[in-house]
Amino acid sequence: MTDSFEQDVFLSYSQDNTTEAIQIQQQLQSQNISVWRDQDSIYGGQQWPKVIGESIAACKLFILLWSEAASQSHFVEFEWNTALALKKVIIPILLDDTPLPSALSSFQALKFPLTEKSLSFISSDKAQPLSNIDEQESVIKELESVPEEPEKATEAAKAIYQQDKWVVHGNVFQNFGNNNTNTNRVSTSDSSVSKSDKKWYERWQSVVAILVGIISVPSLLLDLPKKIREEFADEENKNLTVTVKGIVETVDNIPIAGASVRLDILPDTTFTTTGNGGFIFNNVPGKVGEKVRVYVSANGYKSVDKYYPLPGPIPIKMELLTKKENTSASK
Repeated sequence: MTDSFEQDVFLSYSQDNTTEAIQIQQQLQSQNISVWRDQDSIYGGQQWPKVIGESIAACKLFILLWSEAASQSHFVEFEWNTALALKKVIIPILLDDTPLPSALSSFQALKFPLTEKSLSFISSDKAQPLSNIDEQESVIKELESVPEEPEKATEAAKAIYQQDKWVVHGNVFQNFGNNNTNTNRVSTSDSSVSKSDKKWYERWQSVVAILVGIISVPSLLLDLPKKIREEFADEENKNLTVTVKGIVETVDNIPIAGASVRLDILPDTTFTTTGNGGFIFNNVPGKVGEKVRVYVSANGYKSVDKYYPLPGPIPIKMELLTKKENTSASK
């Protein structure tokens, strides 16, 4: 879906608050929290709304630096509306006394500057898995038609998100310190049952049929739990073809470009990391939770040979070779 590589945090802010954004980015990175920040470059390219949507989708958390300047920024408004549509956990950080929009008022906000307690709160939230990327495909696809002009882009995106297909139902709620959005995807068809609901409904029909078929034969009741488990296990245990992404960095979180990455499950395919250390493998066979062996090599660094669970994301940390190891490797 995207060329963006998974990060822990997408940092949204007004350019008037760049100083605060850099300070917060440094604080987060000191806690081993990876950060995506636009650094003024992304909005000059074509289809920036789609690129921003993909980048938000690829992050676990959406951190919003909120201020008077942010409240006036069409870019910031576009970003937090997109984060809501993509069902991201949002953590506002208040830079001044400007009230949050009503749509965000139920999220637990932090105050600037960040304290150790605030950083610990963010670290605990980043442990959650990424949202289901497949469910976000349609949102990203819609953004391809959004105009480039900031105000028009924001209004067009909001109109898309407010369609029946992407309407957000219910309130934002907090669960044991984590922020969640109670959302339901609504079908655009006339049917009152969505495709997802139908799938489960049909599966329950199969279970009911099993019950009816065996209830007259008491001796078969012992098989009931097994039959129900088999009915539901088919979806859970099916083979997957997944996209595996990751990033190769030094132990100090500096991206390593030009590293060679290979998976044992795709022995004939090698990916050379991009300028930001990213790598991606498409059509990787396997099941969720299975481990894939990853081999990474780069000039001047110790090779990596480790197992990681599918589908990732896979964070690779490489250590520099010592002078002695460098000498041995060159002989």
